[in-house]
Amino acid sequence: MKKQVFNRIPISFTFPLKIAGWIILNLFMVFFVHLYAENVFLNNLLVGLNFFLSASILVSIGRYVILTLYANSRKYKSRSSFRSNFVLGINRLSAILNALFALNMIMIIIGVDPREFLTSITLVAMAIAVLFRDYITNMISGLILMFSDQLAIGDHVIIDKQEGRVEDITLSNIVVRNGSGELVLLPNNLFFTSSVVNKTSGKSQTLVLEFELLPQYLNALDVLEEDLNRFCQKHPKLTPGTIIELSIDKISWEYVSVKIALNLPSSSNNLRKEIKSALFKEIILFQQKQ
Repeated sequence: MKKQVFNRIPISFTFPLKIAGWIILNLFMVFFVHLYAENVFLNNLLVGLNFFLSASILVSIGRYVILTLYANSRKYKSRSSFRSNFVLGINRLSAILNALFALNMIMIIIGVDPREFLTSITLVAMAIAVLFRDYITNMISGLILMFSDQLAIGDHVIIDKQEGRVEDITLSNIVVRNGSGELVLLPNNLFFTSSVVNKTSGKSQTLVLEFELLPQYLNALDVLEEDLNRFCQKHPKLTPGTIIELSIDKISWEYVSVKIALNLPSSSNNLRKEIKSALFKEIILFQQKQ
């Protein structure tokens, strides 16, 4: 019987520091009441720090539990790798909550009641929401993307005519590295308001390549198809009997647009890159021989 492996999520090095700080702070507040009881500022400082550390520790525990449950779920175990954008989403959400708790701590330290503060700035908050509407919607869109299966870090996508590999998803932008190696920052809202093509192999084991040839090679496409099929039979990482389907997508006076498709033994991104590169080399060799 195969032993079940329990996946553990590494604990952040700041978590033990928070626990130690919380314990020391509470021991001080219990045994040295006389040192701060009559000092309003010091009392507020200790209460604010205690609130922040307690809330932050609860957030850290919640983050650890959620990621551990996800890492050991059936969904995770059926995948070849952990979805880094889910982890990213949890981390971003934790950072937002910690920032809100830090703001709450500051208000407690300076003697402002957070509940009274929120009720007193209702109209101001509405005005701020209108002014920063685009940023707020971008942030919400970013969180939706992080927790969805529509897009993941490492996916090869086309968003609003920008093609490349997703490097990062922030609260405001999708960071895409294009074919030239440049980083393109696309607003998160663009993913929901424009056409998006996700070319990632995670959804299919079919590899499709599109390329252009000069019209002079039109009569030799049968030779190209034979060369590519011969390559497939010899490649050690392709299943024996793999056949390439070659089709003409478009013909003009300047070029012939050709599309080839083949089935891969797995949906590995590394395998796709390797086969894609090797096929393009075969196509270049074909042109040199003609």
